[in-house]
Amino acid sequence: MKPCQNQFKVGGRYIYAFDNKEGHTEALVEIVRKTNSCAIIKFIEIYEEHTGNDFFAYLLKIGGTMGASYGLLTEAKK
Repeated sequence: MKPCQNQFKVGGRYIYAFDNKEGHTEALVEIVRKTNSCAIIKFIEIYEEHTGNDFFAYLLKIGGTMGASYGLLTEAKK
């Protein structure tokens, strides 16, 4: 089932995770803005990164944001 953007809240913290040929990537993120097609996120903590270019670590360092599919976000446990 495709996630509905309404279940996500601006300011909420979520786990952003996916697998690719390099391995598993997982990070704690916060939604800073929502669009119909994706959530705009900023990184809070990176647990494991296999993006091939450390892009998420770079965004964490500079406080940058990026778009993320709602399907890759799950609510973070408190």
